[in-house]
Amino acid sequence: MSDTQLPAALLALLCIVFAFYIYFLPTFIAYRRRARARGWILLFNTFAAATIILWFTLLFWASSAEVKEQTPGH
Repeated sequence: MSDTQLPAALLALLCIVFAFYIYFLPTFIAYRRRARARGWILLFNTFAAATIILWFTLLFWASSAEVKEQTPGH
């Protein structure tokens, strides 16, 4: 790799990582909040969130879903 290709490759890698994070943001929120439907959110996010409307629907669902009760020690 030449000196000019390395920054471009690094930028491309950072863009891919950022896009992955944004794409799976509803899933990350659901798991962080311990939403009961987090498995469904992951499933839909993985296979069907390519449409922006569904992605926003999943983001809303993850943010407002019922959460599991915290048990002592967890």
